[in-house]
Amino acid sequence: MCPITSSGNLQGEPCAAVSEIEKVLHLPDRVRRALVGEQSAPVGREDLINELRNAFLCGETIQSISGEAGSGKTTTAIEYIRRYAGEYQVILWARAGMPETLVTDFAAISGLLNLPEYGSPHMSLAVGSVLTWLAGHSGWLLILDDAEDPSITRAYATFSDKGHVLITTRNQADSDYAGHHTIGPLNDGLAIRMMENVGGVTTGLASLLAAPFGGFPLALMQMGVVVATEKSPRLPILPDPPLSPAGIPASVWLSFNAALTSLTEVAPDALDLLRLASFLYHEDIPVAVFEDRELNNRECRDYLDLAARLGLLDWSPDTGTISMHRLVQLALRASMTTAEKRYWLERAVEAVESIFPDGSPESWSVCDQLLPHAIELDQLIEYYVVTTTAAGLLLGAVAFYLDHRGQVGAAEPLYQRALAIEERRLGDESPLLVTILNNLALIYETQGRYAEAEILLERALSIRERQLPPTDQLLHNSLVNLTCLYQTQGKFEEAETLCRRRIEMMEAICGADHPDIVPALENLAHLYHAQWMFEPAETLCERALTIRERSRGLDDPETARSVETLAQIYVSQGRYLAAQLFYQRALGIREAQLGLKHPETALSLASLADLFVAQENLNDAEPLYAKALDICQESLGPVHPRTVKLRFSYDTLLSRLGR
Repeated sequence: MCPITSSGNLQGEPCAAVSEIEKVLHLPDRVRRALVGEQSAPVGREDLINELRNAFLCGETIQSISGEAGSGKTTTAIEYIRRYAGEYQVILWARAGMPETLVTDFAAISGLLNLPEYGSPHMSLAVGSVLTWLAGHSGWLLILDDAEDPSITRAYATFSDKGHVLITTRNQADSDYAGHHTIGPLNDGLAIRMMENVGGVTTGLASLLAAPFGGFPLALMQMGVVVATEKSPRLPILPDPPLSPAGIPASVWLSFNAALTSLTEVAPDALDLLRLASFLYHEDIPVAVFEDRELNNRECRDYLDLAARLGLLDWSPDTGTISMHRLVQLALRASMTTAEKRYWLERAVEAVESIFPDGSPESWSVCDQLLPHAIELDQLIEYYVVTTTAAGLLLGAVAFYLDHRGQVGAAEPLYQRALAIEERRLGDESPLLVTILNNLALIYETQGRYAEAEILLERALSIRERQLPPTDQLLHNSLVNLTCLYQTQGKFEEAETLCRRRIEMMEAICGADHPDIVPALENLAHLYHAQWMFEPAETLCERALTIRERSRGLDDPETARSVETLAQIYVSQGRYLAAQLFYQRALGIREAQLGLKHPETALSLASLADLFVAQENLNDAEPLYAKALDICQESLGPVHPRTVKLRFSYDTLLSRLGR
């Protein structure tokens, strides 16, 4: 055994100072506040903390703490960091309660570690980069807090033996691959000490209160605070026997009701905030979700201050976020009638939906902050069968975000539930329904589930045909989506029918030479190109280019696109000289109109390089690839799909050149 001194510290190593917490990376606000504040060390957990440190030093790189909710698992992990931060170079904290929070936290960590994959559209690349970093570095501590599914936690915990992993969980199944420690209730002596330390309660009152609260740290702390806030501290009247709802320890139910009584006596309106928050994820709830509660800033702040003093929540005016223990949330829900639960759940859905962004790259950080709350609401929406407009909008928005961050497995069920909500709510008359059909179909297509995708896209097209005029772009989008799916399946006849139908619609509406017809012409050209029908493809591309030149001019970037499309046809026909002239023309237009560092300019450089490679002119292709890669890395980033593809082409070329 590794020796431990009687003071509790590892032999010869002093406890880390609080200033060492500056090393900590990616912590929930509640955890960071606990580390830098004056919070007392958890009473009665000194031996456990020493056991953890001793086991880590003796080579057990993965440790888990299991115990009932409210027993102090997370508080113990925080205290371990407080004491031993100085022994680590990097400390990371990830919320392991749901797969989505693990992925988003690891993606955020990749940015804090300055890894190039940070900001990748596919979060899995960022997650993988963090795991690779951990496998290649030592001196780190990773906390996986509130782990629910051991199979998921295992993937993040068992990848390296160069650092330390500490898991908190209610599930003892983690013990099969981790050094396992069980955390239990405090004895009466320790319970009295905790109440004295936390609430400033007299020894006499603490002695009377310790037994009814069963040694649960959460209940003891909350009850101590409630008693200490009394002008004349007194023993609260406790029901006998304590009847608590399922899943809530009797001691927590008692302390919660005492705190809630104190709150409603002073500020009954503050209860609205707590009820709404009880349906969200328990950590880092943005105060912005309360903005529609008709509260001014001072009222909201006063209510939160009061609730925090009573131990019902924790909040930071600096960051504008609150946290609430899960048992407090469950107790709040249990205190409501069924009608009240549905009412406050629907208000919570409306509040999060109103501030959830559109999923564009510049909004990703806000999406990540709101994602845990949206996922929590999704589970409750399904359980309570909520079919409001806000529910469909929220699930659709979250699914869109996850889909575009490479989390297709998480996005699909959200789309399906959003679809079910809209079908129950308005059916085909729902404005959101077709959008969900299209997005879900694209997921199925990506997964190769073409028959399922086809059913959805055909339904979407049918709805838009009934509801929209022939000129509407949404209708044309549905035609394009279904055409592409037919082409992917090799259903060229069906795809051609839709392409020709779209062209005929545009010709009837706009005329044969209108610029809006060009995309339809080029879509049909691509379809013929895929079937090696080069002559009709060339004819369509020439027609499209002529329309572009007349409507946009010879040197317009849109004209350059049509020039390159025709060049691709020439390449497939083996007409390399004609293709080279057209690629060079497109490059000249883009350099002059868009600049030397524009991604579209890089696209022309890469296309010309591809042509030279096809002709075995490798030395001519090399500087073009290099220049295009530099542009894409600077303008799009190192993990953009276009950059990755270019880097592969360039590396392959260098290998062929023997460099």
